[in-house]
Amino acid sequence: MKTVPEQIITPENLSRFCYTNAPLLKRDLRGVILTFHGRGEPGFLSHSPFSKELAEKGLIQIFPYYGPWAWMNSGAVKITDALVSAVYERWAGGKDVPLVCEGGSMGGLAALIYPVLGCRKPAAAAANCPACDLVHHFSARKDLPRYFLCAYGGGGEASLQETLKRRSPMHRINDMPDIPFLLVHGLSDRVIEAAPNSERFCALMEQAGKNARYVPVEGMGHCDMPPGVSKEYYDFILSFFE
Repeated sequence: MKTVPEQIITPENLSRFCYTNAPLLKRDLRGVILTFHGRGEPGFLSHSPFSKELAEKGLIQIFPYYGPWAWMNSGAVKITDALVSAVYERWAGGKDVPLVCEGGSMGGLAALIYPVLGCRKPAAAAANCPACDLVHHFSARKDLPRYFLCAYGGGGEASLQETLKRRSPMHRINDMPDIPFLLVHGLSDRVIEAAPNSERFCALMEQAGKNARYVPVEGMGHCDMPPGVSKEYYDFILSFFE
């Protein structure tokens, strides 16, 4: 049986439920970039130079609209699955073109955990200053408990603690697919600190024999990548469509 989002979202009404540059595509589809937003981000209101460049390369970008405090809860996963399925149904022409996940902050968490929870295995995932351990992050700031209660309070898991673990890349190391992961984190980030998140996650991934590269950046705050690091980040993403 189809989920509610799968019943509602179609290739024809896709833009009602996400930003996408799909209408700009002028050639056969070569791949899909799934960009997850941070907490409270309103979304793309118009095509950016980067999204236009992606369309020229044959790459569709999807920016799901699933709510500001989703933290990749079950609803966000189902909506994202429906969006991805609609894009592949309409534009992939039966070809298994690569999917790459990316995002920053809450979106970074989504980029790392969607490969575990989603309907389609991505070729790679990139995350900018992600939250990797929601159990730790729950108590990191005074505002965070209400966000997580909003995201997961109606969930079906046995407890909020269990839900936080199931949505935490740090607690799903063994379930992470064997794909390349890139994590960039500013060492001056005070919103989501690097050491208990990206640094520890990549160390545990390495111990488990997984392919995760950690790029710590001196002087960088939350998600504010300097030009050279930003280029490295997006070069990594685009390399899977060559």
